[in-house]
Amino acid sequence: MDSTFINIDLSITNQQHCEASAREVYTAGITNKIMSASVDASDKLIFRIFGKNTEKFIDRDRELNAMEKLATRGLAAPVYARFSNGILCGFLPGTTVNVRQLKDLDIQRRICKTMAAFHSLNSTKIETNSMYLFRKTKDFIKNIDMSRAKDIPCFANQLSADLKEMRDLVIPLNEEITFCHNDLLVHNIILEESSGDSKHCKSKSYLMV
Repeated sequence: MDSTFINIDLSITNQQHCEASAREVYTAGITNKIMSASVDASDKLIFRIFGKNTEKFIDRDRELNAMEKLATRGLAAPVYARFSNGILCGFLPGTTVNVRQLKDLDIQRRICKTMAAFHSLNSTKIETNSMYLFRKTKDFIKNIDMSRAKDIPCFANQLSADLKEMRDLVIPLNEEITFCHNDLLVHNIILEESSGDSKHCKSKSYLMV
């Protein structure tokens, strides 16, 4: 993984006729390994290396389409390239929030404003038989290690029945399907502080996808 990252990084810096670059590995990712490369603070690239076997429960094609759609609305970093086990995208400046900051009303408002922007994105008509929530939940159930679930068989055996019951309740409601984040951990919330004239440049929040 590291050698692949270095090779890609060098090819980019060579194209820019740069002699050196700074690299950083981020540790907060669970399903991705995230690294950055830059030649200066204003020109940083992010490498997202997908975790092994994560494609079993994460639809990477759908994820990429979502990121590209969000980027066109200024809600995500631009995607520059895709390789066999990851993507190359831009860098969002700012800092991740912590639990204490989530108590701040101003930060709460910024997060809510960004979430509202997510929810306002036009959604395409989705056939109920392929609704993503239920389809992906089935994928999670299929990947349960039953040998490790032997101490709680009722949990594993009941999941499919519970999912069917939920689906039977939700489908008849015929509610509008909207764009959601679904992984709003503190490490996925980035605050970009304002600079310059505060009257014209306001702080922004990003929800990492």
